[in-house]
Amino acid sequence: DETISHILLGCVFARQVWWRILQGWSLQLWMPAVESDLAEWWSSLPMVGKPRCDAATVVVLVCWSLWKHRNRIVFDHINPSVVQVLTDVIAEGKAGSQAGLLGVSLFSTIPISAVEWRDSG
Repeated sequence: DETISHILLGCVFARQVWWRILQGWSLQLWMPAVESDLAEWWSSLPMVGKPRCDAATVVVLVCWSLWKHRNRIVFDHINPSVVQVLTDVIAEGKAGSQAGLLGVSLFSTIPISAVEWRDSG
């Protein structure tokens, strides 16, 4: 099924994006499972206060970037590109950091092409 949770967390493409982001932050243990529900996954992340607020901004940014990229694939017939999604996330994240929406820049540690995630299940 192409549920919103599947599109943003569970499909192979989204999982590659999340893996590279979480790997860049050394938070691989936060990798959502294929069957994860977006709200349940978010609720399970062990953070409070400002770090949780920053993480919420990042999660929304990644989800929005995945959604826009998916729409470009469907409606503009572009090829899927993990690198393009990561580039978009990094650019928007840096702009958000400069605008003061994020406490720190989390985006310089995201590897764009160096790491490949492999599904073991």
